[in-house]
Amino acid sequence: MSTKLSGARFDSEFKKVAVDDHKDDIKEFQKEVDSGTDLALKDFASSAGPKLQDHLSSAEAISR
Repeated sequence: MSTKLSGARFDSEFKKVAVDDHKDDIKEFQKEVDSGTDLALKDFASSAGPKLQDHLSSAEAISR
């Protein structure tokens, strides 16, 4: 984003980006779990998934 934001507008945009970014990350990690070929990477993605979901829940909670 090229626009400089501050105050409440910054806070609002930051929260939206945090939620969207975590959703995207969860999709990518799940894609690796489902169809990845590197076993170590699949294992990492699988073990990190719950933490990402927790982070998403926290981001969603502060966005309300």
